[in-house]
Amino acid sequence: MNTQAATVERAARAPIMARFHGMWSVGTLVGAVVGAACVGAGNGLAAQLTVLGAVVLVVVGALTRRLIPDAAGGPAAASGPARDKRAWTTPTVAILAAISFASFLCEGAATDWSANYLRNVVGAGPSVSALSYAAYTCAMVITRFGAPRLHARVASRRLLPALALVAVVGMSVTLATANPAVSLLGFAALGVGVALLVPTAFSAAYSTSGAGSAIAIVAATGWLGYLLGPPLIGHLSGWVGLSVALVTIPVMMSIVGVVIRCTAAFDKADEFHRDVATPAG
Repeated sequence: MNTQAATVERAARAPIMARFHGMWSVGTLVGAVVGAACVGAGNGLAAQLTVLGAVVLVVVGALTRRLIPDAAGGPAAASGPARDKRAWTTPTVAILAAISFASFLCEGAATDWSANYLRNVVGAGPSVSALSYAAYTCAMVITRFGAPRLHARVASRRLLPALALVAVVGMSVTLATANPAVSLLGFAALGVGVALLVPTAFSAAYSTSGAGSAIAIVAATGWLGYLLGPPLIGHLSGWVGLSVALVTIPVMMSIVGVVIRCTAAFDKADEFHRDVATPAG
């Protein structure tokens, strides 16, 4: 899906990868709302998944027939059949994969531990604790839908570290104060900080000569971080407590910000963003 999104992005000549990921975030919110409504109505999980699975099969089955060739408008098409089949095994792809890993690790930690932190450490009620993930996701959605125009004018080396700094400050204050209201703002700040990291990394990976293969590596490495993040936080909290374990998040975001500031991995994607933002003539 990310390869297709990057192909569409190039064909449309618009920096819209973040908006595709924004729709993923909207899907998580809608799924949560549907699940909560079903629980309130007394419908079991089996019934929910049966209905949703049928809807997904019909919708996805129909839409996948209208996908365009991944090579259309992409770098691979310009490279031709003689391109290096292992062009995705480059330092640039490795850097993008590492950034994706760190971002997904923080996302997984927030998904699984934000409500737990507010409930068991801060002492907030169940409803307020549940709002932590909602605040995080809503901030991510707003950033992903609102930032593409800004991103077309501000280079990744400047924009992404600035957003990462928002997450670092927000989470640091959250962990230092252990206040319910501050914690909600802190997790919202984390949503702002990570919102553009993965979409931009995927778009940058597509700009390499490896194209689809590079995106596959970056995505797979990222999801590995998403799987490892929650149990890592869990193990650390068993040794040093949840508050200290969650320090992993601002530390990882700090490293990501520094790496992006010092790397040229996003430069080709930025060239595309600048090209589509500049009127012809």
